[in-house]
Amino acid sequence: MEDIIKEADKLVAQGQFHKVYHYLKASLKNYDDVELLWRFAQACYLCVYYVTNKPSKAFCETYFSEGMNAAKKAMEKNPNHANSLTWYGILWDEHSNLKGFSERFKNVSQLYDIWIKSQKLDPNNFLTEGSLGIWYFIMTDVYSTKPELFKGTKYTGKEFSYELALKHMLKCEELAPMRSVITLAHLAKCYARLGEKDKAKDYATQLK
Repeated sequence: MEDIIKEADKLVAQGQFHKVYHYLKASLKNYDDVELLWRFAQACYLCVYYVTNKPSKAFCETYFSEGMNAAKKAMEKNPNHANSLTWYGILWDEHSNLKGFSERFKNVSQLYDIWIKSQKLDPNNFLTEGSLGIWYFIMTDVYSTKPELFKGTKYTGKEFSYELALKHMLKCEELAPMRSVITLAHLAKCYARLGEKDKAKDYATQLK
């Protein structure tokens, strides 16, 4: 098992995402283990986002579904496993977003709870911090443009802000500089919303 984990992590570090996807998929037939399940979920996500050409919706649906189901299984096996929780939240959010923002919006409260639980279990998980930061950013963005969506929910608009989004995204960068491209993209957007054009430009430049 340890050798499988080491090989999977090595392939991810080398950027061989489709190779690690197939490697873990085969390994899971023999070892239905939490550590392999969440890594497989991660591989599914990486296969969608780190490709040369933009993938089709059907491609995304396949990989997000597989990843979400693997992370859910890992979470059910161990409800207190931070990486399983974080990846389940990420892939659930991505899968819902394929159906449109209204579908994505239905899950915002549960997603927040999942990532907060993960953060408490592992305060130094950069992906959890990035996920929370993006959650705060999106919620702030939506509330400022479509406050009517929050009618009948528990949110009043005081629970989130661009400043809170920055706090978590910068923590993500502190823990793992340049590791999360999506967090970098949202940092650029967040600074732009706050009128800090130079910082927004700096982060946008890092994406090139």
